Amino acid sequence: NDPNMGTILHVLTFHTGSTEYGSACASSNVGTATPTCAKAPVIPGSTASSTGSDYMLPLGLVANATTGADTYSSPFIDYSTDIAYVGDDGGFLYSITGVFLGTPAHAGGNFPVTVNAGFDITSPAVDVSGTGHIFVGDSDGYVYNYTSAGASAATRILVGGGSANATAGGVQDGPLIDSTNSRGYVARGCNGTDSVLMQFSFSTSALT
Repeated sequence: NDPNMGTILHVLTFHTGSTEYGSACASSNVGTATPTCAKAPVIPGSTASSTGSDYMLPLGLVANATTGADTYSSPFIDYSTDIAYVGDDGGFLYSITGVFLGTPAHAGGNFPVTVNAGFDITSPAVDVSGTGHIFVGDSDGYVYNYTSAGASAATRILVGGGSANATAGGVQDGPLIDSTNSRGYVARGCNGTDSVLMQFSFSTSALT
């Protein structure tokens, strides 16, 4: 997270130079090759003859978004479309196109989607081999179902029922999706009494 630009998505490209591996350790234990020293982190493109790069895409510098941090959301890559989905702590869900096969860029359209303003968003999960929909939770304890175009596909559901459980941390881990059976699984933090693991079913227009 950058203090001025907020959350930044990094896409690292592989090298072609022979020095991309960092400094060598003092001794060899793999045949005649000198192993990479674990104490020497590599910065893509920083060494001589290296063509590796670190493409940085600020997430917050787009319309309707903020410069907030990202606490819980890791990118989900849909390799079939070369699109990544990721959330932030401001309640926004982003779609990034051209992740590996092009130039990473904001998808635009309905994205970024305001999932639940002011609440942390979990890692998204995509029903890749089924509906193609995106499922995401938030720190208010809800789960959401969006189309790949960023449109709401169904009314959100509260994990565990009852009232919202923001004080329990809500949902922090991304949903797990079973595309074969159109089922998903999501956990809610402890509210002082119990935690909840919920199974939900979904379709192109439902979340139950």
